[in-house]
Amino acid sequence: MLREAPELEAKALFEWLSEQHGGSYDEGQLRTFQRHVRRWRALVRTGEGSLLSQEHRPGVRMETDFTCLNSLGMTVGGEPFDQWLCHSVLTYSNWQWGTLCLSESLLALRKGLQAALVQLGHVPVEHWTDNTTAATHELSGDEQGRRGFNGSYLKLVEHFGVAPHTITGPNPTRTATSSRPTGRSNGD
Repeated sequence: MLREAPELEAKALFEWLSEQHGGSYDEGQLRTFQRHVRRWRALVRTGEGSLLSQEHRPGVRMETDFTCLNSLGMTVGGEPFDQWLCHSVLTYSNWQWGTLCLSESLLALRKGLQAALVQLGHVPVEHWTDNTTAATHELSGDEQGRRGFNGSYLKLVEHFGVAPHTITGPNPTRTATSSRPTGRSNGD
């Protein structure tokens, strides 16, 4: 379906699939589905047959994203231990750092970003996040659905001296490196 209508948004496609296959999908799977659609778009060739390129330069771009780890089934004292991973990646070198957190929140992002920067020993020029979290973006968007950065996130990136950027889902040249599975990961 995406080949015939590449302008389709992942959420609209997810809703259509949910209707077609009643009960097979739930809202908790939407974000994972959006990531898969972004990844697919990044791998697909353009109409001219050339691969979509991304230019990465050393020390410039860090991407941060959250991943829910609850499906791992961890327990503490026999009780479920729900947690998230705040995952940061330098897109040029694929250097990575992960910080465990309890939710996808501004506090968790602050903790994860600071831990990554301390471990790295360098502050990149740009910090990229997707716009699916209220930790970085306003809750409501404009007429086209675009959401601006919230004031708390802007203060955070100003404190660290990095320029905020949004990884946009429908644009395949802006696929989150931090959402891609890799063979390496560092954690604290």
